[in-house]
Amino acid sequence: MTRTAATESVQNEPPVETATPQTAPEQHRSAQPRIWRQVTGFGLAFFVVTAVWAWWLGGSGSGWRTLAWPLLPTVVATLTYWSRQRWRSRSKMQQEQYRAWREALETVCYEAINAANAIRANVIALKLANPDLRAPEHLGVLDESLARIAKVVQKAQDPVEWWREKQQRRKSSKSSLQDAGEEARSRIAL
Repeated sequence: MTRTAATESVQNEPPVETATPQTAPEQHRSAQPRIWRQVTGFGLAFFVVTAVWAWWLGGSGSGWRTLAWPLLPTVVATLTYWSRQRWRSRSKMQQEQYRAWREALETVCYEAINAANAIRANVIALKLANPDLRAPEHLGVLDESLARIAKVVQKAQDPVEWWREKQQRRKSSKSSLQDAGEEARSRIAL
């Protein structure tokens, strides 16, 4: 396929429609009315149950005392339920976001590996085709770039392990700096 034929085939394809993802605040706002309806329903149901229970235990006392007595437990139970629902919805959002980021990271890793392998293959083919290349230092730069891409891919494949190793290196470098500082202080003291 020639370059112009490839360009024409790409130009004739219909554009790909992309869905705009909802951001976390938009998702949170859309979940709020539903949570408040659930909390209000729970509060009313709890109040009715405790009011009936108070009326049954209190007998035929005055009506306002029978209704006022269960207000405190109703408020506490409603606030507890609201807090639970709020954190539950946030947890679900974070899990979805984590899954999306994880999938995106895996996709980027896959594409980076493919790109690095293609570059590596082209560099090898160029070296074989032109053994007396005039600028071999450029190929060295390409090899260094490929090594950097390989490091990025390694970080992307297991970010938790990379982070732990980074923290370990920081601790060891801090301790070596402290040892060097103590050594310098001891030399000064002599």
